[in-house]
Amino acid sequence: MSKKRGGRNLSNADPFAAQAATQHRGLVGIGLISLLGIAASLWGSPAPAAENEGAVRAVQFNGFGTVGSLASEITQPWHFRRDSDQPNDAGGYANMLIDSRIGLQANYMPSPQWELLGQVVAKQREQDTPVSDMLQWAFVSYEPAADLKIRLGRTSPDVFLLADYRDVGFAYPWVRPSVEFYGWFPMHSIDGIDLTKIWAGGAATWRAKALYGYAGSTLPSPPGDDPIKLRAQDFTGVTVSRESNGFTAKLSYAISRVSVSRSAQANQAIQALSPIEMLAPQLPAQVVAEERQLVQQEAPTGAWSRYFGLALAYDHNPWTAQAEASYVSGDIFPEHAIRSYASLGYRIRSFTPFVMASRVWPRSRPLSAPTDWAAALTPLIGAPDAQALQQVGTLSAIDINATLQNQRSVALGLRWDFSARTALKLQWDYYHVYANGAGLWGDGTTAAAYANIFSATIDFVF
Repeated sequence: MSKKRGGRNLSNADPFAAQAATQHRGLVGIGLISLLGIAASLWGSPAPAAENEGAVRAVQFNGFGTVGSLASEITQPWHFRRDSDQPNDAGGYANMLIDSRIGLQANYMPSPQWELLGQVVAKQREQDTPVSDMLQWAFVSYEPAADLKIRLGRTSPDVFLLADYRDVGFAYPWVRPSVEFYGWFPMHSIDGIDLTKIWAGGAATWRAKALYGYAGSTLPSPPGDDPIKLRAQDFTGVTVSRESNGFTAKLSYAISRVSVSRSAQANQAIQALSPIEMLAPQLPAQVVAEERQLVQQEAPTGAWSRYFGLALAYDHNPWTAQAEASYVSGDIFPEHAIRSYASLGYRIRSFTPFVMASRVWPRSRPLSAPTDWAAALTPLIGAPDAQALQQVGTLSAIDINATLQNQRSVALGLRWDFSARTALKLQWDYYHVYANGAGLWGDGTTAAAYANIFSATIDFVF
């Protein structure tokens, strides 16, 4: 659900501040909190367990964080982003903001059946993102039986394998989840309800979950323009998973109605194309169809999106492996794609070398430049205006093609768990971006490109 336009240049967004003048303080805040988190992970001790299993617990706090930096070599003047809700010119301060984040979680159990849980995550987002988006979890859960759980409030859209810990770098071997698979989906939370049923089947544990709610995100917009709001209404999903002897398999399906707010740039393009709609009865059907496709893709409204996913994971010392594949269909041009990744790691004491390969194939073909609109329009509005409309249509098609996602990557890395709650990661990623495939990059265009990304992070929990 990535939506952006090429050629935009926005200032970096800091999780702790909205204005550029306060971004440095925000980075210092991340650094200080991160250092405190590392200290806690190295020297802290776990909170004592309750003496009685059914005793009422006080509020308990824990957290996680990442301090990272990266260097990039890209054959185009683009910007690397791990998530599509980061600014088009993501980075800043030696590119430390792209992967750095800090999270704090609090939970309270007034009884064994009830739990209240909240989680806030500070990380780099688009500058105009509401502060409330830092609150990623805020729900109450109820377990009427040991095999049944109901959650109400702000939870995770649990259709991915990493949905519950996508921002917790310590939970996976790589510096970041696959950009091709996870980066396109900017919504980390869903406001609604879910129901989980657990049962045993032989030596396996089965889980089925149904969820319903509303999700949203703020995406990069042109300089000086209002932020682009992405909304997924009636987000409905079902997942079934099986776990046995370190092996996990998960099937997911979700459907939602997606809308994208119109930027001033999109409004200008739609307004410029309006004469074709007014003259539709007098124009060839192909010209009208091409114009309507451009208008729909400039700012989709109420477009249905369907997600099908399969995830496999294996974790049994010394091996760890993980793979996911998804197919997204619907009316939104850049979403319609097949996405996948596979990863393999091998633990050698406290070290885990790993490899990961990822791919995203668009199922929507790039839009061709409009047919000869000028020839059909000239008798109706004159040659100058007809040529102008032809040009607007051509530029709109190029603009929309820049949102397509078509790339592959391979990553090599090493994780070193130098303490029980702290890990150092080093990673090299190589990206091949095909023509009309740069939708995951900041300021991406329709050109092809190659990129090398070198990353280093410290991940911790406390």
